[in-house]
Amino acid sequence: MLPVFLAVVLVSIYKPILMLLVLAGWAWIVAKLDKDAMSLFLQRQMWNGLQIGAGALAFFLWIIIPYFWLGMILALLIAGGAIVGYAFFRNTQVSEQAKWTFSLDSFTQRIEAVQAQHQRQSASVHLLASDGHPMEVPVGHDPHVPAHAKFEELLDFALPRKGDRIDIVVTGEGTKYVVHIDGFKHEQPDTDGATGMALVNYLKEKADMDVEERRKRQSGAINFDAGDLGKHNLSISTQGSTREVIAVLRIDASLRSAVGIDKLGLLPLQKQQMLPVLAQRKRVVLVTAPAHQGLTTSLYSLLQEHDPYTQSVLTYEEEIAYEIEGVNHHLIDQAADPKVVADKLNAMLRQDPNVVMVSRLADAQMAKVIAGGAGEIRFYVGLRADDTFAALKMWLKAVGDPRQGANVAIAITAQRLLRKLCPTCRTPYHPDPDALRKLNLPADKASTLYKQSGQVMVKGKPQVCPECLGLAYRGRVGVFEVMTLDDQARVLIADNQFDQLRAHLRKQKMLWLQEAALARVVDGTTSISEAMRVLGGK
Repeated sequence: MLPVFLAVVLVSIYKPILMLLVLAGWAWIVAKLDKDAMSLFLQRQMWNGLQIGAGALAFFLWIIIPYFWLGMILALLIAGGAIVGYAFFRNTQVSEQAKWTFSLDSFTQRIEAVQAQHQRQSASVHLLASDGHPMEVPVGHDPHVPAHAKFEELLDFALPRKGDRIDIVVTGEGTKYVVHIDGFKHEQPDTDGATGMALVNYLKEKADMDVEERRKRQSGAINFDAGDLGKHNLSISTQGSTREVIAVLRIDASLRSAVGIDKLGLLPLQKQQMLPVLAQRKRVVLVTAPAHQGLTTSLYSLLQEHDPYTQSVLTYEEEIAYEIEGVNHHLIDQAADPKVVADKLNAMLRQDPNVVMVSRLADAQMAKVIAGGAGEIRFYVGLRADDTFAALKMWLKAVGDPRQGANVAIAITAQRLLRKLCPTCRTPYHPDPDALRKLNLPADKASTLYKQSGQVMVKGKPQVCPECLGLAYRGRVGVFEVMTLDDQARVLIADNQFDQLRAHLRKQKMLWLQEAALARVVDGTTSISEAMRVLGGK
């Protein structure tokens, strides 16, 4: 009978596999029970003998009984009975807290615990505590689960594409999400207002911000670990009204502001012109750019050319991008009266600083204070203007005395940020000679230019570029207009002779903003379409 049954079992495809799976499961459970008995000193040898004996009998009967499924049920009852017997015996020997429970609730809890552990391990983002250890990822019935899931979704899009900012706007109609990548806005799927508000509150709670306060402006920060995409810092600022709540998340804001002057994007000639300026210890450098065009980064980069341990370095800022070691940062009270703001700056100057950075020239009163102190102090002053000449005229008007304004100024920079072509998928082409003439580019120096693509060829078929993920651009570079002022230039400024000033600066090899941008087109850093987009088609 036995050989006949074995033959029937062996010719079946699934029955031998099922028997092996049951045998493997039984062996795994018995091994766990053995370790448990050994750790608790619960007659290990006796129970091992019972388990092995019951298992041998169970599988022997399974084989000899001619009905496969009946034999399996009997085998499971015998082997399972020995396992359950150990569990009941064990519970009589241990404390109440250490007992095993066998209710449906306990089984469900164990399943949920396994699922929760799997969800935690598979999470793509872990928030980090102040000591650097990962916080628990919300799982199961935790109310933060939808918020964390949306947070992961946003970062999974932003991080591989080098996104630097995420905007969240919660209104009564729903929540909108926008990821900023290289100055471009990429809208993400909307959600209901409850999910958006839950995400904002979740991040505020983890950053130790006041969750209940929705109106006033708040700031906080938290670190997170994104696995293969690295560890990052998240700066969080929130504010609201009766109609909406806005949260702005900046990714690695301090790292993006801490760019050395060598990496700003100055052309070699422009850097050569700026070095003597940086070597001097007085006068005003005006730094200008439209909104969102890198003004803060340039101010911080110039400031870091001065050693705060051998010089006294102060800042007067609307918002501190990040703390520079050794630098004394001061916040401008934007709600204060202009005279109060200027008086505070005057008080700072009485501390005899060597270098002062003012993030924004607020009004004429502040300009007069700066001009009065620039005979002994180096100032870096931020302005919102389109080019160096517009910034110069704005400065002279604020100071109120053209001669004094000219005498204390030493340099003016204007800038834009251009997206850099992805080096993996950019496409070379030969430009039209007529187009080159219109751009005032010599054909012999621009015989080959590059344009955006976003695709690469793999085995003769176009595919999304793995580097830029189809965006065609990767990162940004600054292009600059650098005006350095010598004594003759100051005389021309004081006499309001701006046409003659322009000619004089041209003789000093000053490059206009458009020329600097085209230089980046010629060297393959960016495209003509990008330069025209940023410079408004000029």
